[in-house]
Amino acid sequence: MCDESCTPAPDPEAGQDGNGKQQLTDEERMLKEISDQKDLIDAISRDTFDNKAQRALHQKKLGQLEFKYHLLVEKKRLARTMSKFEELHGALYSEPCMICLDDVHLNASESLTIALTCCGGFICKTCYREFMNSGVDLGQCPLCRATQSSTEAEAAVQCMALAERGVSWAQSNVGRCMIPGRIGFKKQEEAGLKWVEKAAAQNDPSALHYLSSLYRDGLTSVLDKSQEKANELMIKSANLGYASANSLVWLYFTSMGRMVLERIERRLTAEPLLPLLSMTQIA
Repeated sequence: MCDESCTPAPDPEAGQDGNGKQQLTDEERMLKEISDQKDLIDAISRDTFDNKAQRALHQKKLGQLEFKYHLLVEKKRLARTMSKFEELHGALYSEPCMICLDDVHLNASESLTIALTCCGGFICKTCYREFMNSGVDLGQCPLCRATQSSTEAEAAVQCMALAERGVSWAQSNVGRCMIPGRIGFKKQEEAGLKWVEKAAAQNDPSALHYLSSLYRDGLTSVLDKSQEKANELMIKSANLGYASANSLVWLYFTSMGRMVLERIERRLTAEPLLPLLSMTQIA
C-alpha cells in the first residue's frame, strides 16, 4: 500500500475546477489540443480533393497551435532565465519617463530615450516624438522649459556642465565625443579617456562598453591594449543590461557567434569587423 509520499505533487500552475478535478496547465492544454488536431488529421483520408482541402486546413491550424505552444514554452524559459539573472545581478535598472511615467530600462540602450542636456532629465522616445509633432513650444525643453540648444557647440557646453556636476551619462557622452573629436568637441584623447573612466566608475554601461573597445583596440599612446581588461569591462556592461555589450558577449563567447562572425567577415571587404561592431552612437 502506498502512503501519501507516493502521491505526485500537483503542478503549482494547475488549479481545480468546481468538481475538485485537477485543471490542466496551459502547456498541458495546448499539448492536448495539438494531439487532438493530429488525430483529426490522421482520420481524414486523402482519396478526394475535398478531403485533401479539409486536411490542409487542419494542418494549417496544427501549425498555428504548435507555434503558440513553442512561444509559450520560450516565454517561460526566458522568465526563468531572467529570474536567475536577477538573483545573481539584481533587477535591471529602470526609471519612469518624466512625462508618461512608463518604466524605461535606461541601461539597455541610449536609443530608448532622449537625454536633455539643458537640465539632465530624460524622456522616452515615444513622448519626445509626440512632443515634437504637437507643434507647441518646439524650441523649449519639455521638462524645464529652457531654450533647447540649436547648435552642436551649445549642446557641448551644456553636456560639459552636466558632466562636471557628476551626471554619468553626460560624462560618458563628453568622453566619447572628445576622444575622436566630434559633435562640438575638439579631439582630446587623454581628457576624453578621463571622462569615460569617470562615467565607468559610476557603472554607466555605455562608458563601460566604450572603455572595453578602447582596451581591445588601444588608444595611441594614451592606453595600451589589454584583452583581459576589455573582456572584464564588456561583461560588466552586459550584466548591467546594455544591449550592445550583450550582443558582443554572445558573438565572442558562443560557437554560434563565431559562425556569425566568420560569415560576416567573409562578406566584408572594405573594413574589418571588430571596429565596425565597436562603433556606438550617442542619442
